[in-house]
Amino acid sequence: APPQTADTGYRFEGVSFRYPGSEPVLEEIDLDIPPGSRTAIVGPTGSGKSTLVQLMTRFRLPSEGRLCFGGIDLEAWPGESLHRRLAVVEQQGHLFTGTLRQNLLLARPDASEEALRQACRTAQLSAWIESLPDGLDTEIGEAALRISGGEARRLAVARALLREAPVLILDEPTEGLDPPTARRLMEAILEGLEGRTLVLVTHRLDELALMDQVALLDRGRLLARGPPAGAGIGLLPRLPGVPPPWPVERLSTRHHW
Repeated sequence: APPQTADTGYRFEGVSFRYPGSEPVLEEIDLDIPPGSRTAIVGPTGSGKSTLVQLMTRFRLPSEGRLCFGGIDLEAWPGESLHRRLAVVEQQGHLFTGTLRQNLLLARPDASEEALRQACRTAQLSAWIESLPDGLDTEIGEAALRISGGEARRLAVARALLREAPVLILDEPTEGLDPPTARRLMEAILEGLEGRTLVLVTHRLDELALMDQVALLDRGRLLARGPPAGAGIGLLPRLPGVPPPWPVERLSTRHHW
């Protein structure tokens, strides 16, 4: 039987991950993600952010330590029961040959027309879809409409929102978008969360102010964590691989744990 819990929080207890014969990708991570919270995961390229997401979705299993979801060891969850609770946007959004509508309905085949349109509005896709001759029934794929990386990413966001899962995990959802569009997208997502748990992997420091807590990874270790103004996030400009601009005036260099 699936675990009976309404808790949608995560707890990492001394979690490490390594590929066989390799150095750890993540090392001794201790992190609480409370249910209903908004948590940003930040850090330079190669710091382990996407691996952390893969552990949360059980695409990979910890090499050491314990990872709990809803107060229960993640490995104890039946696959279908776990994935029903998660909506995930990976760095590479997967779209299939067919119509835009068919791609979106993969998330929820019984979704109403209004639910589809609301997901597209939140994902900042409405104007683009309305500009297409066939709207949501436009074919995409090799021999049909070619879409940009930003459009593909926003379609993946719309599909995730359509699932209405209690946990939303977004890995760089605004990458490739111009700053105003990225900001509108994040604000619309947050407005519609309604108590759901959000985990956001991002390189956009201006999005951190919208979060409850920020976790800073560097070389597989959790370097700092806490509220955006006091998590040691001022360390970001000194980390290799984190490009400017750095809004350091908004960020604290103090550590509050």
